[in-house]
Amino acid sequence: MKKHFSIKNFLTAEELESILSYYDLLEQSVDYSNEQAKRKLMHYDDPDNTFMKDIIDPKIKQHFPNGFVSASAFTNWNKNVELHTDAWQPDEDQNSILGYALLVPLQINPVEEKTSTIIFDQYCEGPTVTVKKFDSNEKWNIAKYVDPSSDKILNKKSNGIDKEFYRNYLNHIDHESLKYFSVANRYEWVLGEAIVWGRDLFHTSEAFNQRLKNKLHMIFLINFHH
Repeated sequence: MKKHFSIKNFLTAEELESILSYYDLLEQSVDYSNEQAKRKLMHYDDPDNTFMKDIIDPKIKQHFPNGFVSASAFTNWNKNVELHTDAWQPDEDQNSILGYALLVPLQINPVEEKTSTIIFDQYCEGPTVTVKKFDSNEKWNIAKYVDPSSDKILNKKSNGIDKEFYRNYLNHIDHESLKYFSVANRYEWVLGEAIVWGRDLFHTSEAFNQRLKNKLHMIFLINFHH
């Protein structure tokens, strides 16, 4: 399963507004926030707080009849994110079939700015990986480092990324790291629309321009029952 697509009008305008109000009431997660992003836990499976599940679960069942939400969070990015996958998480029950990541843009600051999520053709089986080296003592990190030239990265290409595309959207990533990568699609953020990709696919954000201050999304990791 190496798919990616978007779902228009995933949220209604009323749902988007109510979710933002709910988000504002939540406390920031200390363990899962860092200099790049501030995260808030969604409490999706809390039996005493079914707000998010009541909104999202029917939509998951509509679009992924055999799917379920394995993990979820709100993330407010103020810096670029590296090239990575959203595959198996360290504490995730792996007695299921790895499915999709579903990202829903909630807010762009300032509102007139544009941004996007970029999906690549390459993927990596196993745990979540990143092509950027990091301090292993950082609690927030749930990824393992993988060398961009590693045979663990599948479907590698030899022609690299178009130079103009790289300058416009990917200049936050070391150019050499993208030597064997190819862009599958660039999905511009539309508030309330869902961007969906296979969890083992590499992806990243568009490079922040000087005007973009931060951008907020919610993400759901979806798996499938056997």
